Amino acid sequence: ALTLLGYRSNLYFGIVYYSAEIALFISGVVLAFFNPLFLLLLLHFSISEAKAFLKAPKKTPKIFFIVAAMPFLYIYNLLKASHMQSIEWRGRRYKL
Repeated sequence: ALTLLGYRSNLYFGIVYYSAEIALFISGVVLAFFNPLFLLLLLHFSISEAKAFLKAPKKTPKIFFIVAAMPFLYIYNLLKASHMQSIEWRGRRYKL
């Protein structure tokens, strides 16, 4: 919310970026059925998931699902933050 308060363009950039990331993932999965060359579109996601798995303190397969859900969570967070009117932190309420 604070980042959006100072730079409203972060909302638009974030929405475009994470929507494009979701579209890239979906198109990579769908188009791979027609031509295996399209699996290259998923290379970015494979690297991200491998890095997250290696950095995780507890190595569990759930990490792969969490990393795949991150763009959706980022978009939700951006939309939620864009409508916030105040923030409560350490018992105090701050108006944005």
